[in-house]
Amino acid sequence: MDLKDSPELLSHRDFERAVTVNADVHVDKITAHEANQRVALEFKPLIEKQYPGVSVVFGGEEKDTQKSMASLAKAGLLALFGIFAILALTIQSFWKPFLIISTIPLGIVGIVIGFPLSGKSISFLAMIGIIGLAGVLVNASIVLIDCIDTLEKGSTNHYDEILLDASKRRFRPILLTTLTTVAGLLPTAYSLGGSDPVLIPMTLALGWGLGFGTLGSLLYVPVALSVFNDLKSRFSGKPKEPFRNSVHSKR
Repeated sequence: MDLKDSPELLSHRDFERAVTVNADVHVDKITAHEANQRVALEFKPLIEKQYPGVSVVFGGEEKDTQKSMASLAKAGLLALFGIFAILALTIQSFWKPFLIISTIPLGIVGIVIGFPLSGKSISFLAMIGIIGLAGVLVNASIVLIDCIDTLEKGSTNHYDEILLDASKRRFRPILLTTLTTVAGLLPTAYSLGGSDPVLIPMTLALGWGLGFGTLGSLLYVPVALSVFNDLKSRFSGKPKEPFRNSVHSKR
C-alpha cells in the first residue's frame, strides 16, 4: 500500500472543497482587475479540458469592485429617475424629459474618446464622475427647450424657424458657460499645479463629457424636435407649413 501525504485542513466554500490563493499586485505595473483577467484566461482551457469540475472564483478587491459597481448602477438609475421626475413636473411633458435624458450618452461618447487621448483608463472613480455628469449635462438641453417653448407660444412661424431662432439665441450663453466650466476642471484633470488620484478621473470625466455632450446637444436637440414635429404632422394628417427662412434675432 502506497502512503501519500494529505492536507492538514480541507477548507470549504459553499459546501464544496476549495483552495484559497492570496496574492498582491504591483499597482504601478498592473491592476487587480487585469491580473484576475489574466488568471482567468490561463485557467479557462485547463478547466474546460482537464478539470471540468473545477471553478475559479475571485474575491478580495475584485469582489469589492463588483459590489461597488452594482451599487453605482443603482445610484445611476436613481439619479436618472430623479432627473426625469423633476423635468416631467417642471416642463409638464412626458416625452421631452426623455429627449433631455437621451443627451447623456453624448457625454459618454466624449469620455470614451477623451480618456484614451489622455492616457487614462475608465476607472470606478471615473464612473462616479459620469453619474455627476448626468445632472450637469442636461442643463444645456433644458435651457434650449425652454427657449423653444417660450418662442412657440403665440408664434405663427414655422416650427423649424422657431428652432433656428432659439438655437441662435441660446448658442452663445450655453457655449460660454460650458467653456468656463471645462476651463475650471482642466487644471485638476491634467494635474496642473498638483496631482490628486481621486479627483483626476472624476474631473476628467466631467470635463470631456460636458464639453463633447453640450456641443452635441446643441445639434441633436433641434434636429430631434424637428423630426418629431414632422412625424406628428404626418400622422395627424395636417399639411406642413411652408418654411420661410425669415428668422430675425431679437435683442
